[in-house]
Amino acid sequence: MDHQNVHTQGPSVNNLFPSIAQSFVIILIGYLFGRFKIISPSDSHSIGSFVGKLALPALLFKNLAVIDLKSVSWCLIAGILIAKAVIFFAVAICTFFATRPFNLGKAGIFAICSVHSNDLAIGLPIVTALYGSSGGFDYVAYLYLFAPVTLLFLNPIGFAMLEYWKERNKSEHVLNCRRIAASLARVFRNVAINPFVFTTVLGLLVNVIMTFGIRRELPSWLTGFLDILGDAYAACALFAIGIFMVGRLQRLAGSTLVVSGVLIIAKSVLLPIVADQTVHWLIRNGSENASAEELSTFSFLYCTFPAAPTVFIFASQYKIAMEIAASSVVFGTILSAPIMYLSARMVSINTVEESHFSRIIEQTRLDISVVSVVGILWVYFIFLLSKKYKSYTHIIVMHIMAAVVFMCIGGQLLDHTENEPYWQYLSFCIFFPSVMASRMWTAWLALSLFLIVVIGPHAAEKAWLPFLFSGWGIPLLLTMIIICVSSATSPPVDVSFLFGNTQLILSFVVLVAVFFTGSAFLGLMFIVARKRRKKTLINGSELTSSIHSSYQHSGSSLHVQQGIITPWEYDLNGTQLSKFVILLLLLLFSCLVGIMIVVWKLTYEEITGVYVAVNVLDTVTNYGQGFFIFIVLAFEKNWFWNALYRKIRQFFFHIEEVVVLSEEELSPSVKNICNTFKTHHIQHCKESIVSDKRYLLRVYESVFTGCDLVDWLIENHLAISREDAVHYGTSLLSARVIAHVLEEHYFYDEPLFYKFLK
Repeated sequence: MDHQNVHTQGPSVNNLFPSIAQSFVIILIGYLFGRFKIISPSDSHSIGSFVGKLALPALLFKNLAVIDLKSVSWCLIAGILIAKAVIFFAVAICTFFATRPFNLGKAGIFAICSVHSNDLAIGLPIVTALYGSSGGFDYVAYLYLFAPVTLLFLNPIGFAMLEYWKERNKSEHVLNCRRIAASLARVFRNVAINPFVFTTVLGLLVNVIMTFGIRRELPSWLTGFLDILGDAYAACALFAIGIFMVGRLQRLAGSTLVVSGVLIIAKSVLLPIVADQTVHWLIRNGSENASAEELSTFSFLYCTFPAAPTVFIFASQYKIAMEIAASSVVFGTILSAPIMYLSARMVSINTVEESHFSRIIEQTRLDISVVSVVGILWVYFIFLLSKKYKSYTHIIVMHIMAAVVFMCIGGQLLDHTENEPYWQYLSFCIFFPSVMASRMWTAWLALSLFLIVVIGPHAAEKAWLPFLFSGWGIPLLLTMIIICVSSATSPPVDVSFLFGNTQLILSFVVLVAVFFTGSAFLGLMFIVARKRRKKTLINGSELTSSIHSSYQHSGSSLHVQQGIITPWEYDLNGTQLSKFVILLLLLLFSCLVGIMIVVWKLTYEEITGVYVAVNVLDTVTNYGQGFFIFIVLAFEKNWFWNALYRKIRQFFFHIEEVVVLSEEELSPSVKNICNTFKTHHIQHCKESIVSDKRYLLRVYESVFTGCDLVDWLIENHLAISREDAVHYGTSLLSARVIAHVLEEHYFYDEPLFYKFLK
């Protein structure tokens, strides 16, 4: 960044990267200690108890007892509370109405997850690195005031929802006032006896007493004792976070992916922006003599801190949405590193000159456009070779990719035709329709997925012509309207919005319509599919489980009955819909960022660090739609990558193509061996040789080696030699009693891992 055009005050970024790196290295060490079982579960539980019941309360009490309450910016604290309350209730309401039947418990735990920050374990080192050595405003002290805000004001509301849900599940009868009052009393009792709350109240009480009393500071012996405990908190808490991650990195799949992704976006993207605007407005309209820009940007950074592992503890206590809570914490923590780094870099900027801001956006646009176009060309190549371009859902994505390519080209033309009005208009006629087309086709992707899941693939195909004409026709019509009723601004700060407020307003209308339309169809798709899935049963098993296997056996002649496809299964072409749901979520997130930046441009003129950060995020998510498509669709599991992966493994590890015989193809002798083994020996064999085994960094659960089975067969007189035992094991593998863990080898008397099949 060109520091000649940037005026910095307050925060220092010199120690920023080392601080973030040190924190995440400790988390990594904790993960490795837990992953390789260097530390036992009981030891990790003891560390967690020490952190939550002793080190953290000591740290809070010591700092709250000595903080200068007279100099506290109550507008800053109120702004953080209001922002968290907005996100808290928005998430709770959306969850409540999106779940069927209505689930107040999920609404409570998701709302807590969206605002519960890891203020001190991760936030304290970052804020100390940025503001610790600067004089004047004590930003670090505010972390000790922010931390109790959520627990005292918002968490009890979430706990009340969870208690109501818990009591409602215990009885089918309507809850009476007495039971509701008992549940609320239990919530407030648990909050009151929490060491975190108790030491917070005690620290503030001691602070008030010392302020108006004779003694002005804590005794030195007590300060030294609290310092020892408080200094141990940061390292132990980060280490405990690493241990918490063990075994939870693989759980982000299916619907867990969708919900966890939404919660992470709400916590790390929406909350910071809402907090920034709320704090800025309160300080600007309040009576405090403080810098609105500095405090609002600090609140932006604070709200990017990820959720704390205690969210998972809350979910475990009520036995609700535990995997979602765990995934949100784990992956939110991982993703928070680049978000916090970018945010911290931006909050160090108070003002940016327009020319420098334009150069930042222009360079970002060029970099992302190159990455996006290269990714799109690769995906087109994959579609052509795998013939995926014939699939209905892939065709819609191809239109999105075409729009993004033209958008990238138009954006670059606009950047290089600022002084040539004719070429500028021509570039705009390429750029703006492409932007709007990428949004329109996002809405049609959502509607198509809804039709496929709820009605059937044939119904979606009937809507193709309206999609085609509106997907490109509406953007061209909007472009004509803008050119006819408005004139280009000269010179524009951002050439993407060449026609000023007219373009901004039309963009806002389209973005809002697409975002809410796509979100509504996505929510309805899951609700309707869940209802119909429960009702559609054949012979006691779900009919939907046979869709993929039916496709594999009948090819293109697959006939899908109406209303039985779920968002995680297959359309008429055998295309798995889950990846398109994931892509749709990413595109809707891009729309949401677009809405925020348009509103910001319409209402806020000053170019601050946060404004630059949000503009960069908008540029990345808008021009980076091609990259989203690349990461979702460039790795076709059933074609190309799997084939390439198997070829590499065949070369280095000599893997085999295991041919599985049907039951009719098995010889009578093999059938006899397998039936005898399953009837008389399998349970004893499992108890004798099955265990968890490690190969390199991966643990394989409930497996055995070929050598183990050969030894057991000889010891139990089922085989007279090792060659005879190998023949026996081959018979078991042919009949699918056992299999290689990766389906890459036949049975051998070697230390290869095998497993029993159900």
